[in-house]
Amino acid sequence: MATSHPLSHYIELHLRLDPEVAPTHLLAALYTRLHRALAAQGTTSIAVSFPDYSAERHTLGERLRLHGSEADLQPWATGEWLGSVRDHVNATPLLPVPAD
Repeated sequence: MATSHPLSHYIELHLRLDPEVAPTHLLAALYTRLHRALAAQGTTSIAVSFPDYSAERHTLGERLRLHGSEADLQPWATGEWLGSVRDHVNATPLLPVPAD
């Protein structure tokens, strides 16, 4: 099921900013949707990171990454789990983690 490294790939989800909705609210909606989908599937092999996190600015930023093996992330690459949040997110395809 997993490739040689359990966190060999990732999918990046970037918020599409909306002048009527604060980025923090969009990120909260995205994370809530993700949490519910992971729990419904019983998934424990996917990690989440916030590449734009800033302690100084007190923000998680506007991007979220899902990390896992290629096989584990494949079902999440379709974006079907996003539901109505899909209109507020740009998602990359499934990408290998850079060697560096």
